[in-house]
Amino acid sequence: MELGLAVGDEVSLEKIQALKEKSDYHKFLNFAYRYLSFRPRSEKEVDDYLKKKGADEKIREKIISSLKEKSLLNDYDFALWWVEQRLSFRPKGKRALRQELRRKGVDKEIISSVLEEKVNEVSLAKKILHRRASFWQKLPSSKRRRKETAYLLQRGFSWETINQVVSRLVDGNKEKG
Repeated sequence: MELGLAVGDEVSLEKIQALKEKSDYHKFLNFAYRYLSFRPRSEKEVDDYLKKKGADEKIREKIISSLKEKSLLNDYDFALWWVEQRLSFRPKGKRALRQELRRKGVDKEIISSVLEEKVNEVSLAKKILHRRASFWQKLPSSKRRRKETAYLLQRGFSWETINQVVSRLVDGNKEKG
């Protein structure tokens, strides 16, 4: 960071203030880079983090703007990454994903777009229940249906999806038996 100072220079109060602002900006920018190095973040997450670190609003706005220009901060890309991670490692329904992304500060239109593009709730619910099928295999169909319904509800699936998937599975098991 070039300060433009030489030995013997007189430093005005304005110059000191400008140097302090420049120093603070770079300090908080480094905090933001480190925070982003672990995983993608939403704009709100970065803003909240910088606020917690003590950055004032003007610096936070400047840093967020700079990160967006460098394509290091993008809520759409973040939402895509978040949903893909959830679908791969901890599958959840659209309702739960929508809530998580809202808490992260992602815009409703972005959330809707990403969920529409990436999440097929019916096939996801079938996949989740297929993984858990052995747990409920020996239960009577009514009890198994209750367990499957509760399991999917806890993971944020809609009633419409749950009824569609669970009734198909019960009907399919009746045909086999």
